[in-house]
Amino acid sequence: MTAPLAEVSFLDFLTAQPPARVDALFTASSHACAALLRALPPLPRLLLLRLLHLDAALPETELASWAKADAAASQAAAVATLRRLRVLLPERAAGCEALRLHPSLALHLRAAVHELAPEAAPEAPAEVAALLPGPAALAAHADARWEALLLFLVGSGPPPARVPGSTCVARAARQRHSA
Repeated sequence: MTAPLAEVSFLDFLTAQPPARVDALFTASSHACAALLRALPPLPRLLLLRLLHLDAALPETELASWAKADAAASQAAAVATLRRLRVLLPERAAGCEALRLHPSLALHLRAAVHELAPEAAPEAPAEVAALLPGPAALAAHADARWEALLLFLVGSGPPPARVPGSTCVARAARQRHSA
């Protein structure tokens, strides 16, 4: 007798599938790869993300060395989970047992991670860029503001001077008066 559909998790479903079907799913669907990442418990998810941009197979001894002695059992269980789901595939590399991230899964997850990366801000026009302070001036201003705040907090200085237009309230007030 099978369990009702609501009681079967996505990870249980993947575990029950034959390897060829899991491989086909990882190859065909970036959504399945993202769903797998979301469904993983925290430690297996962390291991998957750490291995995501590693192109070579990682020796199992190297992977085991990432955990402290008191966490070795937890990490071994996480690696076993990833192997059972075919996220990590066994391989012989340099005469030792190694593990490699499933290539299709890695490809889809890398693409998803890079899609989420923020795009570079567009370049400001030259006339605007000439008016902007440089990195050194910004750092000096930030240091001065920080020092003023710290001196005020320890009682050695006056309250820091307000910078005009530096708060949302001031901007809202200006907008109200200009409307």
